Amino acid sequence: MLETTQMQRLVTVAESGTITVAAEKLYLTQPALSRALRRIEDDLGVKLFDRSRKNELRLTEAGELAVEMARDILKRTADMERRLRDEGGSPAVTAVGACTPPALWGMLPLLANEFPDIIFSSTIVPTAQLRSGIEAGEVQVAFMAEPMEGSSLECYEWVTEQLFAVFPEAHPLHDADEVTLAQLGDQRFLIQDHVGDWLDIVRRDAPNLQLLIQEDRATLLGLARSSALPRFMSNMTMSFDNLLPGERAVPVRGPGSQLQLWCVHTADLEPAIAEYLALHACPDKGETVR
Repeated sequence: MLETTQMQRLVTVAESGTITVAAEKLYLTQPALSRALRRIEDDLGVKLFDRSRKNELRLTEAGELAVEMARDILKRTADMERRLRDEGGSPAVTAVGACTPPALWGMLPLLANEFPDIIFSSTIVPTAQLRSGIEAGEVQVAFMAEPMEGSSLECYEWVTEQLFAVFPEAHPLHDADEVTLAQLGDQRFLIQDHVGDWLDIVRRDAPNLQLLIQEDRATLLGLARSSALPRFMSNMTMSFDNLLPGERAVPVRGPGSQLQLWCVHTADLEPAIAEYLALHACPDKGETVR
């Protein structure tokens, strides 16, 4: 069964005309998007694209049908969430977005447990998209890398995420006290593609780094285990993923090493949810910005 993220990628490729434009819209590299499309074909067991022409990707008849159905499912999903939010008496839906994965990994289970009668939808996208989502009323809670001001918003500092470079035992930087992104040079590094702001930050501050972008955590960890390639983690992801035998996490210092997160939510958010979020904010970081 396809996930909504996979369907969105399929529709975006069809609407963009080229994989280059689609990759930019989806904040993916072209190779990562190509792998994602092949995985969709593998999951469905159907050829969706004709790749016989160099540098050209055309939908097959099955691909056109898949795009049409995916577009319909995405529209129905959006309509369902909107109606559930708008109609009194129906289960409420609160859309939560984050510019870094662990912000959701930690909070969503807590929110779902504390408010079992509320449906929480989630998305991981860069801060610019979260800002647009808040402004359009499509996102009610966002963990983002910059504050937002407005009379209809509540905003306060959430937590600082610290980047770490994880080196296998044989790597020359394994025993370093700290590193900078620039110091990593043109090494090959594993990184996940669905990490919000972090991908753009690493590309900006380590332009020569050869990023081997993986679609999911399981694949990334499998490659790290079998190839002994270095990878990235953060102080927040370490709460969910353990280091592999022989690995050592070295703190990254300097430009691009930290991501200050802010919690932004609409002022009309369910008061109990707003209070719960404020209670889980980083200590001494609860001053509201309007």
